[in-house]
Amino acid sequence: MQMYFNKICKEIDNFVILFNKKISKFCVKRINTSFVADIYVNYYGKNIKLSSISKINVEDNSIKISLFDITFLSKLEKQISLMKLDFIIFRKKNNLLIKVPPLTQERRNRMLLLLKKELEYAKIFIRNKRQDLNKKKIYFVKEKLISLDEKKLWDKEIQKIISIYISKIEKLFSSKEKEILNK
Repeated sequence: MQMYFNKICKEIDNFVILFNKKISKFCVKRINTSFVADIYVNYYGKNIKLSSISKINVEDNSIKISLFDITFLSKLEKQISLMKLDFIIFRKKNNLLIKVPPLTQERRNRMLLLLKKELEYAKIFIRNKRQDLNKKKIYFVKEKLISLDEKKLWDKEIQKIISIYISKIEKLFSSKEKEILNK
């Protein structure tokens, strides 16, 4: 049981790191290239990360995308505009520039809604892992690999660790929420 427990904890640890990385893209103080770097685009029939087919940087309060293959520029422009990211997209020479509009209260509220969805997905993931642990624990009791006393100890341990992980993601959410709401 301990080995399975450690495996699940490692999975949740990795998920918390991923959650933190995901919500760090909700940036309000400066323009962040991560808005577009992790977008997958259809590049001649294959889904490829935009960052692997272009150079992305911040220039003049815009995100500048310099494609390695400029023949793909118009297709990329169309794909990004279909994503409805609330950005202003225009061409400048052989580059795409994405202008991020200033943060209004309405945009902050929409960003907060997206952030709350991410928090809920994270909580669901963690609860599902608790469910996996509980199923394994029941299996171990049925197979008489652990006693009922050990089961009770595992119940407490599982709940304690799940509460810690949920608390971690709520703290990450809370700090990002404050960042978004502060002007």
